Amino acid sequence: MPGPAMLHNKMDACTFQYFGNTLVELQQGLSDIMCVGSDKDSAIDKGFKQAKIAKKHVEDNIKTKLRDLGICGTVRNEFLADLLGDDQKKEKGLIDCLSASGFEQKVLALRDIWDKRERCARKIKVPNFFTYFTRNIAVDMKRRCCLM
Repeated sequence: MPGPAMLHNKMDACTFQYFGNTLVELQQGLSDIMCVGSDKDSAIDKGFKQAKIAKKHVEDNIKTKLRDLGICGTVRNEFLADLLGDDQKKEKGLIDCLSASGFEQKVLALRDIWDKRERCARKIKVPNFFTYFTRNIAVDMKRRCCLM
């Protein structure tokens, strides 16, 4: 049986700020939480000042892009492991970087690897996953996932 619940009918920053404050009021230990998972919704982001992109949403976006590019199977899993880590192998990914500078260094180190991997998988001359990643994922990932 689920515990107490709060429902909302407005999707705005004030609602999420109220929700967060109420949770902390009811459970003091929650004030130590550094970030909250989100699907990049601006109301949640503003309401919970330290919102964090949920790993699942990043994974879904990347899987969709890789599928659109025709990248699947082992190659797709290699991209995902670079970005999200590999729990079975206990390897960390780009999403686990603890600093902005560490994130940026790892992104630069992955460029050649990703470009070569994509060229091979798609049999093309000009890869575009890295460009997609830097334009659509990297900024939010660095801002919300890294402890800067």
